[in-house]
Amino acid sequence: FFVEEVRRYLMTHFGGEQVLTGGLTVHTSLDLDDQIAAWRALRKGLRDHDRRMGYRGPIRNVPKDEWPALMAEIAASNAAIAPGEDALVQGLVIEVDDGAQKLTLALGPDERTSLGIADVNWAGPVNPARDGVVARVSRVGQALHAGDLVYLERLEGGAEGETARFALYQRPLAEGSLIAVDLEKAQLKAIVGGYSFAQSEFNRALQSRRQPGSAFKPIVYAAALARGYTPATIVQDTAIVYEDYSRGFAWKPENYSEDFLGPLTLRTALAKSRNAA
Repeated sequence: FFVEEVRRYLMTHFGGEQVLTGGLTVHTSLDLDDQIAAWRALRKGLRDHDRRMGYRGPIRNVPKDEWPALMAEIAASNAAIAPGEDALVQGLVIEVDDGAQKLTLALGPDERTSLGIADVNWAGPVNPARDGVVARVSRVGQALHAGDLVYLERLEGGAEGETARFALYQRPLAEGSLIAVDLEKAQLKAIVGGYSFAQSEFNRALQSRRQPGSAFKPIVYAAALARGYTPATIVQDTAIVYEDYSRGFAWKPENYSEDFLGPLTLRTALAKSRNAA
């Protein structure tokens, strides 16, 4: 994402011929360690958020008489996967043992791996009525069933020669972005524009336009503090109407809770995100 933004800047300011054939040497403020840390942090945050929503289910469930042929397909497919952002393979659940809290999965005719309850306890069914608080499963059989074909992610680490470890994988539906700035030097250290550059080069950190909502409130409060307000200044969380008589327009800001709390300190109004105040 960072390098692509540099390329876009160069193309705009110097043109394609100069960028592609001019032999330019370009110095940037990129800090590679910060960039990698930002990339990992954003992806972990999106995955954690997605898991709180529940598991959307396997690729498909395969009848047992089709398992032998599918295992051969899985082995060939997994062997052909090129390294990428996600080290994914496909696995077929062939045994569910709720007593031992263990799932056995085939990665091919002769290759097996296993998942325990700690690996799948997040994988409860999606429940729109309980957005963000899906109950954890207590048995492995509540998460996956025999014949489920799923995506697994190869985990980092492990000593040389040890059997590779995998985790149940689900690509997040939500997207995000991150910018790290050295404020003293006014330099960008890291830019992450989305979960996967390979799947979408759209840079949500710099190319997207979003209504900031309550995230803009600290800017308003900072302006107030710069003009003499203090955290103890009393502000009014009460009904008010703004009218534009030339257009016959009236705006009445409301609070999310659809009520008003009256006089509040500036500190409390910001902490409670009171719109009217």
